[in-house]
Amino acid sequence: MPDVADKNYLEAEEIIKEELAKGDITDVKFQIAWLPNTDEAKAGKVLDQSPSAESKIEVGTKDLTVTLYVLEELNTPTPSVAPSPTPGPESQTFEGFVERLYTVALNRESDPQGKKYWVKKVVDEGATGADCARYFLLDAPEFMNRGLNDEDFVETLYKTFFDRESDAAGKRGWVNNLKRGKMTRAEVVNNFIESTEWCNVCATYGVKSGSKYYKATIASKNAIDFATRLYTCCLMRDPDPSGVQYWSLALTNLERTGCDAAREFFESDEFIGKHTSDKEYVKRLYTTFMGREAAESEINYWISEISNGKQTRRSVMEFFGQSKEFTKICKQYGIDRGTI
Repeated sequence: MPDVADKNYLEAEEIIKEELAKGDITDVKFQIAWLPNTDEAKAGKVLDQSPSAESKIEVGTKDLTVTLYVLEELNTPTPSVAPSPTPGPESQTFEGFVERLYTVALNRESDPQGKKYWVKKVVDEGATGADCARYFLLDAPEFMNRGLNDEDFVETLYKTFFDRESDAAGKRGWVNNLKRGKMTRAEVVNNFIESTEWCNVCATYGVKSGSKYYKATIASKNAIDFATRLYTCCLMRDPDPSGVQYWSLALTNLERTGCDAAREFFESDEFIGKHTSDKEYVKRLYTTFMGREAAESEINYWISEISNGKQTRRSVMEFFGQSKEFTKICKQYGIDRGTI
């Protein structure tokens, strides 16, 4: 039997009749799923056993009647609520980023109060990696009291910003600039901030680098998780590696916001080609932007708004993009929310 999964009802009916006319099919049952608010239906796969249904369509020939079972949205999978970002080891988290600064800059483990303060600065107040590093290396009284000479100061910068020991030539150049008064320590720090290495260090922890001119070449784990979530919540499929790589890097480098990404997924050719009903569209908005399944009353409200012309799908998505829930989701993943 030819595949009729992508055919509308009339097309599927013609294919079925043609097959029946050949006389080599004796007992076949098909599953049909109506698309709400349209006059067409999508035909599903051939079933070994027919499901129960309240209604059915009989497609008859002289010798055989095939029953087409009609089930509303039968073949539309229920969106699953995507989880919050999976925490990796502390070395890959905001907490790990702060702990690293204490270890490298202050040469000690963090204290609970200080760690909590800096994590809050990053997560809730939007402090960048550069903001944190400047304080620890230039303003913190504890660091000043270490009394590092220029050589040790530069070595600390290499470990902080490049995550490695210095090379002899590079270190000599920075030290000479400091000793001759060509650069201040703050200017040297700013030069280290403007580097791909620092962007990559920050990306490892899901922290915004604060670099103005350089980008990370690796994506943060949180950005990868956020991009993956869009595939599963919006398109309801496993992500393809190239797509995740593109979106996670764009999100890591602040080239795209959470709203940018979500909008492009919902307005993609792939999503539009699914011909989702208004009901299914609203359900996927809830799982994507709210992180939960929608109540029936909520679904009915938005369907009414769309069908009565008070809202378009785009305007409804704009509302969801500004929600507190999506703002919280983006913050959890370290993503700029932006606007639809």
